[in-house]
Formats: sequence, C-alpha cells, structure tokens
Amino acid sequence: MSPSAFNSGDFSDFTISCGELTFKVHKMVLASCSEFFSACFRFPGKEADDSCINLPEDDPQMVRRMVIFFYHLDYDPTSEQLCNRLSKINHSNGPADLATTAHPRINWWLPGSGFKDAVQPCYYRFDCPCYCPLAEGERTDQPTAPPVNIPPAFSQAQTMIRSGAGVQMASPLTIHASMYALAEKYQSRCLMLRALKKFKDCVHDHWNTPDFIEAVVIGFSSTQSGNRGMRDAILDAFRICVRVDISKIPGMEERLENFDEPCFHLLKSWPIKV
Repeated sequence: MSPSAFNSGDFSDFTISCGELTFKVHKMVLASCSEFFSACFRFPGKEADDSCINLPEDDPQMVRRMVIFFYHLDYDPTSEQLCNRLSKINHSNGPADLATTAHPRINWWLPGSGFKDAVQPCYYRFDCPCYCPLAEGERTDQPTAPPVNIPPAFSQAQTMIRSGAGVQMASPLTIHASMYALAEKYQSRCLMLRALKKFKDCVHDHWNTPDFIEAVVIGFSSTQSGNRGMRDAILDAFRICVRVDISKIPGMEERLENFDEPCFHLLKSWPIKV
C-alpha cells in the first residue's frame, strides 16, 4: 500500500497507541508484515473486537519506526540519500540525539577495479544508515569530520557532498539493534532483516563508540538465544573491527549481556588478534 494511505489515514481500520503517539493504520498492511498482528486479526480477542491495541511496554519512538517501516519499508536512521524520501512520511521526524559531527561519506576506488565497498573500520561508507530526516524548514549546522586513516592503496576517493536533507544521529547502532528486537517480538521477519542489514552497514563507521557498547547489550539481552542474526553480526563486528574472535575467549559471549566500557577497552587491547 502506498505511504500516502498512511499519511491521509483514508480507510484506516485499526489504531495503534503507544505512549502519547497514536497511529491510524490498515489491517491489511500490518498483517502482511507481522505474524503477531495477523494473528490478532484472525482470531477473536479484544484487539480484533475493538480494532485497536495499546503497546504500553514498548518505546513509542521504536513503535513509530516500526509502523513507518510497514508502509515504507524503511525507517530512521537511514542513509542520507534516502532521508528526503522518508521525510515525506507522517511521523518520520521524531526526537533524536544528534552526533556532534558527521563522519565523511566517501566512495573508494582501487585502480582499474571500479567501485569497491568498504569493509574495514578505517574506510568510510557513503551509504551508512545513520541519518534522520529534517523537518521541513529545519536546518542544522552539524559539521563533517575530516577523513582519517586513508589507505594508501586507494588512489582515488570522492567525498560525497551532503544533501542537507538529514542529520547524523548519535546512536544509530542502538536503534537498529532495538528495531531488531522489536521485530522479533512482533514477528516481523522483513523488519528483522532490514534492521540487521542496517546494523551491518552502520557498524564499520560507529564501532568505536559508546553506541556500539549499548547495541551489544541490547543485541544479547533483548533477543531469544536461538535467534542468532544480531548476535552473529555483533560477533562479526568484533572480529572485523576490533580484530578479536569472541568465540575463542571462554565465557566471553555469555558476558555480552552485561557488556560495558571497561570490558570493551579490555577487548580492544586483547593480545591475540585475528
């Protein structure tokens, strides 16, 4: 269904409320994206009878993002290139903690090889999903940090010019990990896969931050132990970015539910690197 149906509320037949937020939505859209909501509509119960549901235990901003995804197949934070399109959706602008500076967006080429995706922490991705859209007329003076650790092998680099349609958030990894957990709760496989991809696309530029520490805790404390998607992505991040194989450290994976800054510093100084 077109996002315009969400904006207008025409023919809406269900209401989601969470905190101070209320969303007029369509059962068909929710049922197609979420097994939880599909079951609510198929079987008799309060939600089916009243055509509404209250989600008091969830973060209203995360529910906002989930609802937007059901209509738009995207949510904030997203890549800067997609901010303009996302900004046209109702409720796309929520309260956000902003980063002090934005990291560079750079295309890298190896001589004769064409475009090459960045896969190491010193490379900057041009499409990192860490931006939130600006409201119409809103401006920000967020500066762009200069690139560092440019690999000598990359003889050509093109810095992407910021479009001004969005601003970098302070904690994108935390949001993507939280969205993954929310998608698991409401049995939305498509949202789970989207949140996982965003986390992977974001982690190379944000791993060495408090945001990563919080995302690790969420990834290991807010999902079922048998759901390995986010957990494995976090272990991959340690292996690629920190160069530490968590699986080779006895008992370490079990401790990630209570991961903290001292533990992170310990792993960064771990003598055995991969």
